[in-house]
Amino acid sequence: MTVLVRHWLLALLLGACACQQAPGVQERVVAVYSRADVAELQQSPCSDDRCPHVALEDFSCPSGVRAEVLVLSGHSLPPSYLNASPEDLARVARCYRPDLIVLDTCYGFSTPLLTALAEEAPGAWVLGSTYKLPLDGLLYDEGFFQAGSPEQRARFVRTRSGKALELWRLDAKAMDTALEEVSRWEPAVLEARLARKHPNLVKVELPGEATALVPVPPERFRKR
Repeated sequence: MTVLVRHWLLALLLGACACQQAPGVQERVVAVYSRADVAELQQSPCSDDRCPHVALEDFSCPSGVRAEVLVLSGHSLPPSYLNASPEDLARVARCYRPDLIVLDTCYGFSTPLLTALAEEAPGAWVLGSTYKLPLDGLLYDEGFFQAGSPEQRARFVRTRSGKALELWRLDAKAMDTALEEVSRWEPAVLEARLARKHPNLVKVELPGEATALVPVPPERFRKR
């Protein structure tokens, strides 16, 4: 047998082996919560075992697993989210590489978390609120769990009050531009856009008709 034929047979064998390897696992939805939260806040759309429901404190990135949608569910007040840092949650997003991230948490649609997510999951869509949510969080219709684009699936998530949620595609450059704009605002502009006190959160528009919250230190509200 010539060397050329042996190489050809080896290539065929390796190709056959590669085809027989188990493919990576893809989940429709994965939800992450915090054990440090009260019991009501530990609930998520995956609490009934219809999809993986993972405690953040136990999280270890599973090899070869991807999620189409990642739900982050629990207590938040910027700059803390699910009793963790924005970077902690962004690392979870980097692991699952979702198309859509749902922030089922109070004031979740805020720049500390959005900035961290934009670094680790660029291009993913994010859905969340700029206000306080009730303990039992968001409502998820059946279509949310079915195949569809991020925008389609986001339409199956709603608030109990009927208030609108923000939806935005992560873009680190656009986020930097928005934060730079806020850094130039005078006290009067900050006061006009104030959405919450202690911590002070002001609203800024992002490209694509979304509005995010930005934490601003108290001293910036003092008139010179």
